[in-house]
Amino acid sequence: MINTKLKGFQNSKAVHTANPYAIDVIKAKKSDLVYGISHTEHLLDLLVTEGVFTTAKKSIVLTIGTQKEQNSRLLDILVARGERACRKFFHPCLLLAEPDLYQRIKAYVGVVNEHIRDPRRQLIGYLLEREEEGLVKTNTQVVNQKATSSKSSKTQKEDRTTVPELYEPAQSKPQNIFDIVASEDLSLLKERLEDADINILNSTNETLLHIAAEHGHLSVIELLIHRGARLDLIDNNGQTALHLAAGRGHTEAVRALVKSGAPIYLQDKQAKTPVHLAAKNKHLGSVKALVKEETRQKQLQDSFLHIAAREDDWGLAEVLLQSGAAVDARNCHKETAMSLAVTAVKKNQDEVMTALIDHGADVNLYDKQGYTALLLSAELGHTEAFRALAAKQARLDATLPNLSSVLHLATQGGSVSIVQTLLEKGLDPNITGPEGQTPLHVAAQHNRSALAGLLLRAGAQVNAVNQDGLTPLHIACQLGHTETVTQLLQGKADPGAKDRQGRTAMHWAASTQRETPVVSLLISAGADPNTIDKEKKTPLHLAAGEGSMAAVTSLLSHTAKAGAKDMNGSTALHYAAASGQAAAVTVLLQALKNKGVDERNVWRKTPLHAAAEKGNHSAIELLLEAGAKINAMDNSKDTALHCAARGGHQETVRRLLGWGQAGQAGHGKRADLQTTNNVGKTPLQVAEGENTLEHEAIATLLKRKMFLIK
Repeated sequence: MINTKLKGFQNSKAVHTANPYAIDVIKAKKSDLVYGISHTEHLLDLLVTEGVFTTAKKSIVLTIGTQKEQNSRLLDILVARGERACRKFFHPCLLLAEPDLYQRIKAYVGVVNEHIRDPRRQLIGYLLEREEEGLVKTNTQVVNQKATSSKSSKTQKEDRTTVPELYEPAQSKPQNIFDIVASEDLSLLKERLEDADINILNSTNETLLHIAAEHGHLSVIELLIHRGARLDLIDNNGQTALHLAAGRGHTEAVRALVKSGAPIYLQDKQAKTPVHLAAKNKHLGSVKALVKEETRQKQLQDSFLHIAAREDDWGLAEVLLQSGAAVDARNCHKETAMSLAVTAVKKNQDEVMTALIDHGADVNLYDKQGYTALLLSAELGHTEAFRALAAKQARLDATLPNLSSVLHLATQGGSVSIVQTLLEKGLDPNITGPEGQTPLHVAAQHNRSALAGLLLRAGAQVNAVNQDGLTPLHIACQLGHTETVTQLLQGKADPGAKDRQGRTAMHWAASTQRETPVVSLLISAGADPNTIDKEKKTPLHLAAGEGSMAAVTSLLSHTAKAGAKDMNGSTALHYAAASGQAAAVTVLLQALKNKGVDERNVWRKTPLHAAAEKGNHSAIELLLEAGAKINAMDNSKDTALHCAARGGHQETVRRLLGWGQAGQAGHGKRADLQTTNNVGKTPLQVAEGENTLEHEAIATLLKRKMFLIK
């Protein structure tokens, strides 16, 4: 019985060179020849007879270690000696020493014969010619021998045996030990094992145990294990004998291997364990055998189910569950397989999650992040998973460590059907969660306008406040969520409600840089554009500071006071100048008609001081063009030039020094370089008092302006 691998040898097309000479075939089939030649000494004798080897060379080869090494050296010498030596090796030497192997080689080269125009030059042509010569010679002998005596008749029989029957070879027992394993010839295998290495490897690094496992030969497997075959050796694919048995569904072989200690978690080069291969090929019997062994071992490493979860292999998970995998198995981190249910929810694999629960998993178990499967399904908006969990009595009152309820998470996830289901089941729409937020706050934060309406109809308090005193309207306005703002205002939200800072929704709407119509919506709902917070800041102060032009424009068009001062006496123009919002500065100057350009705050700082301190030279030019006094002093008698020099704003200093030069006449006085502040320092001395490269550059700039240096 020929091994499947040897049948594949006959049909192999691994090397189809343009000219498959004998030397090419030896190179291509070296591994098969190394492991296939079992009568090395006899083959060497034939090579000596043919004049290919010398007796001395034969002796040297036979002194080399193992038979495989001898065969390999023999082939290397043949290749080195060229085509003629290689041809004689195949015919007659290999033919006489290894007839089965010769026929397989002949079949291999015969496959390419159909594609070669002149086969006489290749190995197949050579073999056919030599065989034809041998057949003619044999037939001639037969004719001549018919006329002889009975003694000659006996000689005839002896002569006929000198040349094998090439076209009807006699059946012989396999000689290669791997063939013997494949043929399940126990008696012959026992005989050969007396002198063989039990862990011998073939060309693909398979052991005898690999071959037996691949074919499912239970009796051979038991014999090899009894003789000491190693269970952990891997082939070129990184697979053990157990991988091969499991992948082919040889369940009894799997049981025998695991019973003897075969590693069940070892991964091949594709990171697959034996159970992966068995499950992939639908061999449930092998999967069950492996799962049973896993349960028996009770190891603390990841179970097959944990591995399936980590790899998101839900097909494997389902097969494992069907095969009795324990859902309460714990790994070294004391995690049970119920973490799979949470992961299954993440992947929207509700079938796997249901199977886990049906097999006894605790539906209300928390994962490391504090989620139950129900909480996670609500947050992700996985409706089917949520319904399946709710049907399995998952707790609806479970919360995250930050106190987020399932209703908070469902609102965040945006699932109308889940929120509707929870409200129908009686969950309180005003339940408080993290930082005192209600689900309506969450709807406002995530712009869930449809859910905001649903919650309001269910009795959610529209003006509920969180721990910072913020209502849902505050939050929606801060984030510029127009749809939700509209929904809340329709639900009678109070636009005048103030948070702990005394700010209304208008303040928060004005402070966002988003270009939205929220300010107009609030004013239409009756909001006061001049309302002040605890620091007497109006929405215009915040809008100017943030450069929110949509809000600035809208507020000014709805009677917001451009000159209103906060508790420090700063106007919106101070805020715009300090933050460098040139567009806001322009609009505010137009609204003030340049009358508030030198307005002072409690520190007697003008908007020009505020711009100089922050180095906002674009705002400085706008203010100077509007008539701002360049040498105005604050409480410390600092001018704008002092402020810019102290702040290290080189470009701002340059702009101030350049003001009033040619082409700018009539725009006010030039910056006074000799003015001293209340500690008697000029702008140059202020710059020299700091030790940075920027301040050094400013000092140099000022000295040149003062003609102190060139």
